[in-house]
Amino acid sequence: MVIRRTLGLFLFFLITAQIHAQNIQNTDSGKGWYKIYNQKLSSDGLWSYYLKRYDNDSTEGVLINTKTKKTFTLDHVGPVLLNKHFFLAQQKGGNTVYITLNTAKQKSIPNVRNFYGGEGNTALVVTTSGEWFIMEKNGTMTKKGAEISQSVLYDQDRLVLLYSNEGTILYDLKVQTIIMRTIFTAENILAQDHDAISKVSRFLIQRENNLFVYTYSWRSDEPSIISVPSLSSEYRDYSFAGPGKLVATKPTQQKASSVEVWNHDDTVLKPYSDRKRAVGYDAVIIDYHLGVTHTYPHSDAIVHKYLVFGDRYLLEVDDEANDHFTTEFVIPKIALKKLGDNAEEFTVPATRFYAIADDSQSLFYFTENHWYLYDAIKKDTINITATIPDDFRMNGRNGASLVNPVSHIYFSEDFSAVYLTGRENIWKMNVKTKAISNLTKNHQPDFSYSIISQGSGRAKKLQWSDTRVVDENCLLLRGNSSDGLSEALFLFNGKKMKTIKPPNHHHFDQFVKNKDFISFTRESFNEPWQLTIYDKVNASEETIPYSQPKTDLSTAELLRWDNNEKNQEFLAIVLPPNYDPSISYPSIVRVYENEARSLKYFEYPTFYNQAGFNASLYASKGYIILYPNIRYRTNEVGQSALSSVMSAIDVAASRYSIDRSRLGIIGHSFGGFETNYIITQTSAFKAAISGASVSNIFSSYFRFSPKYLRPDIWRYTDQSMRFAGDFYQLKEEYIKNNPIYFADQITTPVLIWSGAEDEHVEWKQSVSLFIALKSLRKEAKLMLFRGETHTLEIRDQQRKATEAFLKWFNTFLKPQV
Repeated sequence: MVIRRTLGLFLFFLITAQIHAQNIQNTDSGKGWYKIYNQKLSSDGLWSYYLKRYDNDSTEGVLINTKTKKTFTLDHVGPVLLNKHFFLAQQKGGNTVYITLNTAKQKSIPNVRNFYGGEGNTALVVTTSGEWFIMEKNGTMTKKGAEISQSVLYDQDRLVLLYSNEGTILYDLKVQTIIMRTIFTAENILAQDHDAISKVSRFLIQRENNLFVYTYSWRSDEPSIISVPSLSSEYRDYSFAGPGKLVATKPTQQKASSVEVWNHDDTVLKPYSDRKRAVGYDAVIIDYHLGVTHTYPHSDAIVHKYLVFGDRYLLEVDDEANDHFTTEFVIPKIALKKLGDNAEEFTVPATRFYAIADDSQSLFYFTENHWYLYDAIKKDTINITATIPDDFRMNGRNGASLVNPVSHIYFSEDFSAVYLTGRENIWKMNVKTKAISNLTKNHQPDFSYSIISQGSGRAKKLQWSDTRVVDENCLLLRGNSSDGLSEALFLFNGKKMKTIKPPNHHHFDQFVKNKDFISFTRESFNEPWQLTIYDKVNASEETIPYSQPKTDLSTAELLRWDNNEKNQEFLAIVLPPNYDPSISYPSIVRVYENEARSLKYFEYPTFYNQAGFNASLYASKGYIILYPNIRYRTNEVGQSALSSVMSAIDVAASRYSIDRSRLGIIGHSFGGFETNYIITQTSAFKAAISGASVSNIFSSYFRFSPKYLRPDIWRYTDQSMRFAGDFYQLKEEYIKNNPIYFADQITTPVLIWSGAEDEHVEWKQSVSLFIALKSLRKEAKLMLFRGETHTLEIRDQQRKATEAFLKWFNTFLKPQV
């Protein structure tokens, strides 16, 4: 019997919520600067929820009416639920805040363990005592049961599993009803699967030493029961695959040896294969309808394998097949095998990007400049981009890649279409007819598009789940200028493309979508984060302004000019608040590839920074900051950085009041390497800071990385260093670009730093440069931050670094201070 009661009649009582209604124009809490994290949007677009993370590391939740700007702020916020009727937020201490949105009534509910809900009118609430309730849109609670020991959200915002000592309940949030009850407890269930499309649930149950599959139709109370062949007790991990199939796995047995042997003819280095073996497993696929099992023992070369095409095939990924140390990523070989047959029906010798479309039994993959489709039914292969007038290769640092595309491939929700990203346009292909259409119709060579989508992850063992799906009626596209300085935002609604935001020096991020609305953040160096709610139906928008502290901010400007080769150069320059051209300012160059892109990102002044540097903070202290773009020449990475930086200084000094006798330079990671090289070639800088950087190319090149379990050769042949060949092909070029070979030419005082546990760029590289300079009796300081890796993550360390670096520059660039 279901007993209907209101909260005040039994377990619950109302207490004053730690929540404040206020007008957004008067929300400056006195906590200063904060970052915005966009979280939720109601289906009617009237309510938005986001987090404020303040510079003092405190957090507030903000619920705001996008029309009236009526605002509620919450402290200590955990999980939240927002629909068009009410808002729930879990707070520290166990209280849950409840707000009825149409009346703005607020109350606090104690002793809530979990709550679940989608865009419907209700929510499911579980208390700490194990009772569970359905909350109506007016806040009324209906008790449904008790003694719930555990609750799990199974299928995004739809299915909830409720476990008790009496069994398991499956509740459907979408239709707001109990789908089924079973007598199985959480301890009895080895595996389960719930399919909202076919409306079928499956449970693998162990009774004594026997296994049984119970299959429930959501339309019937009686299950079908099938006995499953038993396996040894070593098989402890079970999961359901397609209809009638189970997957069981056990860890691979490890054989320890006192001697580790590395062989020249191994496809990868020994530690790499050892790590793969450590996560490897033996698998058994059970067809419990036919009583047939297929055994797949672990292979040292093949760790990843997936059941595909209705579980008729196995896709095997051999990521040892093509590792020559010269590419940034290992390029696997993939092979399709029919289940139960060890013969390879189809192989791709080298590809990193591939995807499965089960409905059409198609394998899509990128190799040798193009996207291909293998049809497992017709057994034929089609080059699907051969006739498209676009280039689908990623343009890497060393030119176009043969195996890396511009982007992943995306599928429509019904898998009838795929979306392909070229350097200039987005293309749509009908999977059945192979007809191609150009969605974006762009003819600007310096402008490109990318699909904004949240990727998927691979979940259960042997099950493919890395298919990226987009909503054809709400396809968000980002427009990008080739110089990285401008972005635009577009919406393709299935028929035509609309411009949401035209190209500008802004960055758009943190997208939340529903049927009719999109919310996102917009920022630039000169504008703090603004939350925008876009109405897809009416093509209108509402903006949530940023509550900015009353303080003067630095400003950024963009400079462009043509170099001697008639190529356009550019840099971003950050000016101090109230910049006065009659005053001569010290200046600091921040170097790393295209730092001019910083023009798109807001940065408030703070001492908490991952690289110990903050342009707004330095500008507030009276510095001009230069963010140059580096124009690279193959095999001349160091000289390229030097010439671009010096050219940028010349142009900036001709237009702004820069004191060239007080120049500093700072770089982190690859920017630190550039800093190291530049100060070996010029005495223009009076102070330098180099962080987490390479100082000795040769010790880096031949180093074995314990992080990646590969040599660092790829950094030179396929990444930032931009060499056209390996060391033995280009010995002179490598020597010319090696900073430590020219340390005796350094006259600039340099502060060197690294995380003491950095293995991305080995921390010993920083030590080597310091030892070189100390042996030469040159002015240098080394700071190693314990507990840190490539960037600084500990707040206390961030502040110490920022203060130390600022003091270093002040010492040499502001001696009067």
